[in-house]
Amino acid sequence: ENVISARWSEEWLLFLSFQITTKQPATTTQKLFIRPIDASTNNEIATLPLNGQSFDTRYIRALDRDYIALLNKDTKILTLYTGILRNPGNRTASAIGRNVSAITVSPNNRFLTHNASDQMVTLDFERFKRYRANTSLEGLVDWAWMNDQHLALKLGTSLKLVDYDGQNSELIADSLIPSSPILFSENKTLLNIATQDTKLLFTQSYIDPEKFTE
Repeated sequence: ENVISARWSEEWLLFLSFQITTKQPATTTQKLFIRPIDASTNNEIATLPLNGQSFDTRYIRALDRDYIALLNKDTKILTLYTGILRNPGNRTASAIGRNVSAITVSPNNRFLTHNASDQMVTLDFERFKRYRANTSLEGLVDWAWMNDQHLALKLGTSLKLVDYDGQNSELIADSLIPSSPILFSENKTLLNIATQDTKLLFTQSYIDPEKFTE
């Protein structure tokens, strides 16, 4: 009941709901829950310190730990919760980013990338490191992981490919329409839609991942 946001993250359903107290003055409390696909109960993770109307959430399993990344799109605060299902007795919550409007997780669940004031920031859950390569995300329209190491960034009408830590940024295509999807085929061929002489062209670009070093 009273669900305001819900998202599947692999085999787990993350959702937020609110409760209204009957005491006067009435207050609204928002809570974060996780529900495994094969379970019949909800696990309460946390009560949010600040309410919101729009959220983005991810459940992340890395090595022997698990996390939930929660982005409150109204406050633009990114919070990382630890000890979700594997170690709930030591559960913690930390605000790890401000002025954040987008998050993404690598296919292998190792990297959590977000934009902080239009700068690319990546958390490495295996090495417990934070990478800041001063890669600008100004004009970010969309992004997608080509594989576990490389991320495609659509910035306005341009498309760039960068390493997971923001280094080795290279222009792949330009003159793209903003609504064009990012489609990868076998982690090598990039399909997109470009404009040329007022015409829409379906383009195909071959990408050699060996050009990018870790």
